[in-house]
Amino acid sequence: MADKTVNSSNFNLQIDNLNIEGLRTQAIYNVDPQGIVDGAQVNLIKEITKAQYDALPDNSRTTQRVAATGGLKSEYYAILATKNEDERTYTPNKEVLDDIPLAKSATSPSERDKALFNKEIAKFNNKGEGQFLNVNRNAQKTINKEENFKDNDQRNRTGLAGNAAQPPTEAEEPEKFDPIPGKNVRDSYESLTYPEQLSDKQDSIQFSMFKYGAKSFKGENVGGATIVTGFGERKIKKSLGTVTLPIQNQISDTNRVNWGAGDINPIQAFAANQLTNANITDIAGSFAQAQADARAALKVGGDDIATFVRTYFIQQATNTSNLLSRTTGAILNPNVELLFNRPELRPFTFRFYLAARSGTETTQVKKIIRFFKQGMSVKETATDIFLKAPNIFKIKYRYGGGNNLDHPGLNRIKECALLSCTVDYTPDNSYMTFEDGTMTAYAIQLQFQELEPITETDYMGSPDGRPAIPINEIGY
Repeated sequence: MADKTVNSSNFNLQIDNLNIEGLRTQAIYNVDPQGIVDGAQVNLIKEITKAQYDALPDNSRTTQRVAATGGLKSEYYAILATKNEDERTYTPNKEVLDDIPLAKSATSPSERDKALFNKEIAKFNNKGEGQFLNVNRNAQKTINKEENFKDNDQRNRTGLAGNAAQPPTEAEEPEKFDPIPGKNVRDSYESLTYPEQLSDKQDSIQFSMFKYGAKSFKGENVGGATIVTGFGERKIKKSLGTVTLPIQNQISDTNRVNWGAGDINPIQAFAANQLTNANITDIAGSFAQAQADARAALKVGGDDIATFVRTYFIQQATNTSNLLSRTTGAILNPNVELLFNRPELRPFTFRFYLAARSGTETTQVKKIIRFFKQGMSVKETATDIFLKAPNIFKIKYRYGGGNNLDHPGLNRIKECALLSCTVDYTPDNSYMTFEDGTMTAYAIQLQFQELEPITETDYMGSPDGRPAIPINEIGY
């Protein structure tokens, strides 16, 4: 997979009577060896001066080299908002909005202009409407030009605009993704944040919700026949919604694998060794012969070994245990050894204290609780014969907020199921409400468990495009 970055030509956004000039889209996407494009991140960028650029942090600015008289020159841009590759929503860059005026004639940021800009983003995030549809289309148009795509090109999997080929839908390919559709199932949630003024400078934890995706069988071609060896990648569609919260004070993870004591006595070891070269079409006969060979071989060791062998087979024939120990005071050497049994699935527990400080924040808090409770609920089907799995979650520790980067000092987490959601409605041990009946504070405890175990491939990367974890990061 190769990362590419392309910038569009200049365009303006007209939001009510606010005209934002000097805008471009910056699309960052993947191209695989077959020319398939996916994983598109879109930054909405605004041209600024060199002085403004120097005052912004690195994660809020970008440059572009363009042709000019006498050679190349640098153009400077601030990142106003970002749509990350695994999300359908845009996140405004609060730091830029606090420092850079949106209107061309303004000399300082306007609270009214910021409110209009944020409202337009919310309109797109919640309803898929407004000017940010044009931002998506602009980014898609630029990708099409760069990759020489025609409308509905099947290699285009960005999902940014109507002329981008979409992955097969449930209706088109139900047997692979959703063979049993649910009823009364919510298909979208908002992008929720607590507290409302969570700063982009502050590290945060983001919970993204997805429909539970099916897996298809995976096989290997052996001698012209396909041998099923397991299951492939889980099919996961676009995010249904997100919740972003401050990182809790206590963070931990436990990586575990299951080992256990295993034993094999000399007779079993001898028989097993004999069977390794046995005729696979007559395994029962080979086993009987291996036992006979074991008896004969062990008898030549002396009278004491013959006694042990005779007693062992008497014990097997009479279905008794500990006969050797009872009659001789000895046992066959069990060759006990600690052996690997299986991987373990990691659990994660989070606890958050949510105390609203405004009317809008009370609504936000209740929507966050609803997000988790409704998302983890079992889904019914049209016939009521089946029940469908709850939604699943991706959990990410974000470093630097707005750019949605994985935190280099904390662990990463695979897709999880939400096993329990416990809500404490009186976390301060007192019953108090606002005028509308909303509790003054809530505490929620969330217990997750990963759907798949951790393997070394998660650290080292894989041919299917999964990137390796840098050696100086903890990763999984």
